[in-house]
Amino acid sequence: MVINYLNSHTDEVAAKMAQLEAELQFLKSRIQAQIKTIIVPHLGMRRMIIDRNIIMIKSDSNYSEIYLVNNEKILTSKTLKYWQNKLDTDMFIRCHASYLVNKAYIITAQASTRTLTLIESNTALVSRRLSSNICKNLSDQPTCNVKSIFKNQD
Repeated sequence: MVINYLNSHTDEVAAKMAQLEAELQFLKSRIQAQIKTIIVPHLGMRRMIIDRNIIMIKSDSNYSEIYLVNNEKILTSKTLKYWQNKLDTDMFIRCHASYLVNKAYIITAQASTRTLTLIESNTALVSRRLSSNICKNLSDQPTCNVKSIFKNQD
């Protein structure tokens, strides 16, 4: 009788453990989906960078310079288009042929100079051709009134 009780209890524990393991795997996948990373070749190694830590990426011909929130710059041999395809288009915006900017770090926009001021004293140019795209993509950003700044500025 004791053996039957233990066997049935062991089955219940195993079923509960399997359920908890499945829930844990589900939660891990949700966390991984929220934390997106890119792998950057740097100094002969591969470095993982969380996309939220990128302020902007600046192009220089076939090279790109990645500006991070810790004031670090990483030079890569990848083009800006390569990084644009790797990063989330809801988070990053192409404001110029030479700049890919994280929308969360835009502080101000200057219509007269067509520049965006970002955190850490970084600036990015805005092309005339892409200024309407900037307005459309930043309309949901409460901290940046870019729509009214670039309106009718041709």
